Parts: sequence; structure tokens; C-alpha cells
Amino acid sequence: MSYSCTVNNIHFDKVFVQEVSKSTNKNVQFANGIPLQLSLTFKVICSLPDTEELSTNVIREYYHQFFGVVISTSSVSRMISDLKGLGFVEAIINPTGSKRLSWVKLTTLGRRLQKLFIGTTADWKDQPRLTVDRQFKQARSMKGVM
Repeated sequence: MSYSCTVNNIHFDKVFVQEVSKSTNKNVQFANGIPLQLSLTFKVICSLPDTEELSTNVIREYYHQFFGVVISTSSVSRMISDLKGLGFVEAIINPTGSKRLSWVKLTTLGRRLQKLFIGTTADWKDQPRLTVDRQFKQARSMKGVM
């Protein structure tokens, strides 16, 4: 991974954490930090085209393809529920009533985060990215300290 890609990934994760911490939804709170699975699930959603066919089964399959780990259907449903509670996605329940086949779409905030993840936005100005860049360089220069 290139230096720029690494900094962009860290910057996205930082903004993601900041947006999650802004949530006032009492049903979605992470006392011990945000689960990695939530972040990875959101990254999968951001990587896929926004279509009417983005079901939880599709997300589950791409999660497996991207990360080489099988995620359970119930875990995907929980992650979608949390992302919905945070205002990042909206879920449309399948008319058959099966949550396994729910469709997922990004909200306006979710699209803004998607653009940051893909690297096509100026919504978060360069200042936070420059801070991350500086912090990353400092961390890399400390390798001889430990």
C-alpha cells in the first residue's frame, strides 16, 4: 500500500470514528470502541455500486471476498441495524418480511463518507488530512525509539 493510500485510509477511519461519536442514538453506543466488523461492513457497502439490488446477502458475499472471512447473516443484520441507527444507511425490508433479503442504500451522510473513502471529496478539508499525515510520519519515525 502506498504512503498516500495509507494516510487516506487512516483519515477515513478517523472521520468514521468522529461521525459515530456524534451519534445521539441510544441504541447504538460503543462503550469499548467501535467494532472492527462495523467499519469493515461499511467499507464493503461504500465499495459497491449503489443499486436497488444491494441486499444483505450481497454485502455478506463481498465481505467474504474482500477480507477472506465469512460473516454470519445475523452479524450483517446487526451491522446494518447499527449503521442505520448511526444514519449512514437506510434499510428497506423485503416485502416477504425476511431481514436476510433487506436492501441497503447509503444516506446523504453515508454518501459523504463514501466519497471520502473513495477519495473523491473535499467535504473534509485538507487540514484534518494534514494532521493525520503529520501524525503518521511521526509514528513512522519513532520505529527506533521502542
